[in-house]
Amino acid sequence: MLNHSRWCLILRSTQTFTLMYVIMKRLLLRKGTESQPATNDSRTPEYHLDSRVAHHTGRFAGELKKIAEITNIPVDELIKAGRSMFKASRNCSGQDQQQAHVVRVSILVERLKTDFPDLYQRLTRHAGHTQLVDKFVNVFHKIGGDIDRNQADWILDLATVDFTKGLNDHSREVFEKYKSSVLRVFDNNINSNKYSKEQVLVIKNARKIINNTSTEVLFERAQKGY
Repeated sequence: MLNHSRWCLILRSTQTFTLMYVIMKRLLLRKGTESQPATNDSRTPEYHLDSRVAHHTGRFAGELKKIAEITNIPVDELIKAGRSMFKASRNCSGQDQQQAHVVRVSILVERLKTDFPDLYQRLTRHAGHTQLVDKFVNVFHKIGGDIDRNQADWILDLATVDFTKGLNDHSREVFEKYKSSVLRVFDNNINSNKYSKEQVLVIKNARKIINNTSTEVLFERAQKGY
């Protein structure tokens, strides 16, 4: 009798766990996000801003160009501006911190997932990568949102470059145009009334890092994605 009661208890616990798992899975699907492995990638605001525009935007463009060549799917049919459907899990967060995507785009082609699963995973892993940062550099009405609204167009422009030819006149022009556009976004935010003095200093420091990054270095970082 005792053994029977114990097995009934185990069965109920298993059923409860299964039900909770199904509910959580449905909630995740309803939110439209696919969770990535948990990490603790906590970064300073300066690091995050620099990494978004001087590292990840270019590298994602290189990855996108390579995938377009392999699949014969045009780059502008692979992504568009919009909310990322992928997000890495974070082991910790705070009241003043948020998970901030380094690349904010929507992946468009469903057949990439079925026909080229390795390439799909490569693209979505990068699109899902987040850093734990102070929320003032991530909220949509400040500099994070301005980067979000421009990033897909920046990526598509950079992906017009032929990364097999090295830095030539065309690619230099594309990357210099990109850098100028990025710096304008920073200048507009620095000259706005959205931030405290300390926050303005943070954005200025990040701008200085980006301004001191040469066209050659920006190209090389993008080429690594290719």
